[in-house]
Amino acid sequence: MSARTIGARAGASASAIYYHFGDAEHLYDAASRAALAQARSWCAAQEARIAALPLDAGRGDAAIGPIMASLIDDLCGPDRALALAWRETHLLAARRADFATLWAEWVALWRGFWLRLCRRLAIEAAAPLCHAFFDGELCMHLMPWNRPGDRACLDEMTRGLAACISGAPLPPAPWRAMLKRQAIEATVVADRSEALIGEIGRAAADLLAMGGIGAITHRAVAERAGLTAAGKKFMDEEEQKTREFEERLEKAKAERDRVVAEAEREARARAQEYDPLAPAPAPEITIE
Repeated sequence: MSARTIGARAGASASAIYYHFGDAEHLYDAASRAALAQARSWCAAQEARIAALPLDAGRGDAAIGPIMASLIDDLCGPDRALALAWRETHLLAARRADFATLWAEWVALWRGFWLRLCRRLAIEAAAPLCHAFFDGELCMHLMPWNRPGDRACLDEMTRGLAACISGAPLPPAPWRAMLKRQAIEATVVADRSEALIGEIGRAAADLLAMGGIGAITHRAVAERAGLTAAGKKFMDEEEQKTREFEERLEKAKAERDRVVAEAEREARARAQEYDPLAPAPAPEITIE
C-alpha cells in the first residue's frame, strides 16, 4: 500500500496525504480509529439483532455455537475490512509503542461485547472463553482457501465450543481433520538434515570459488548439491521470492523519493504564494 495508491483511491495527490497526516503511521492511526468507531457500531447492531431473537430461557449454551459462527462469518465476508483493521492495529502495536493505547481500545471493545452477549445468553462465566475463541478462530478464517470446507470447519468448531460450555462430549470434526490432512500432503517440506545443510554450504562455497558471488543462485546451489526435484522446486521458489522482494523494494524507494520531492515542491510553491521573497521551486530537469 503506497501513498500514490491511497491518494488515487481518495481522489487526492500523494503529497496531500503527507501534508494532512504527516506520515504513514499517522495515517494508519486515523484509519484505525475510524475502523474502531465502525466496529463499535457493528457490535451495537449485532447486539440489537441477537436481543430480538426468541431464545429459550436457560439454553444460551445451545445458541452460542450458531451465533459465534454467524459473527465470524460476517467478519470474514461482508465486514472483512473491520477484521483486517483490527488485526493490522495488533501488528502496529507490536512494532510501535504509541499504538498500544489504540490496541487496548480494540481489546476492551471485544471483551465488553462478549461479556454483554454471554450475559444475555445466561452464560456470563463463559465470556472469557468466547472472547478467546472468537479472537483465534477469526484469524483462522480471514483468508479462506476452500470456502465450503472453511465454513464446514467453522460450524464444527463452534459446535465444539458449545459442547465445552455445556459440559457435553466434544463432537467429531471430520471436515477439519480432512482439510488439515490435505494441506499437509500438499505442502513441500524441505529436508533440513544437518548432512544436507552441509552439502548446500559446500556447494555454495564451490560455486563462489569457481565463479564469484554472481555464480551463486538458488538453482545453481540446488543442482550442485544434488537436491531432489522437490528441493530444487523449493530453491527456485525462494529465488523467485527474493527477486520479487528486491523489485518491490526498488519500486518503493523510487516512489518514496518521488513523493517526497513532490511534497517539497508543493510546499515551496505554497510558501511563495504567501511570501514573494521565498525561494522559487526548483525547475524540474529531465535527463534523457
